[in-house]
Amino acid sequence: MGKLKDISVPAHLQELLQTTPSGIAKLIAAWDGLTPENQILILKARLSWPGYLHHRFTEKAIESENAFVRYLAAKNCYLSDNDKEEKALKKKIEKDPDPLVQYAQLESKVAFLDSDLMEPDRFFALPHEARLAKVRDLTGAGNDIANLIAHAVEHEHGQFV
Repeated sequence: MGKLKDISVPAHLQELLQTTPSGIAKLIAAWDGLTPENQILILKARLSWPGYLHHRFTEKAIESENAFVRYLAAKNCYLSDNDKEEKALKKKIEKDPDPLVQYAQLESKVAFLDSDLMEPDRFFALPHEARLAKVRDLTGAGNDIANLIAHAVEHEHGQFV
């Protein structure tokens, strides 16, 4: 895969990227009128909002009609099970009609934090889309992936990744 270009948001949208309560209010107000392309640019900008502002934005973005926009919103947020509102948003993501969105929160760059990657039987018990999410963004996990592939070959799993 080629190197990704730096993400730049058009000048007329820069006002929406302020990491303040006023900036997030403007972004949420404008969100439904933005094209999916501009929504994707904003989501890829990976803004550093305080947690409560990021949560408000994610609630809005996850309502998009575009599954890829919902996926990016779901992928780029951390939701704990301790906060009632975050738990509700997490359930909404998990019930999304698109598997790309449903399993977005399973993506991680770090393999050692994911016990499913260390236990092949658990990994292969997951739905195919969940397995794809678990390996989609990994870096530096060559041995873990090799072990999963070896296990799949040895146990004749039909679709191993």
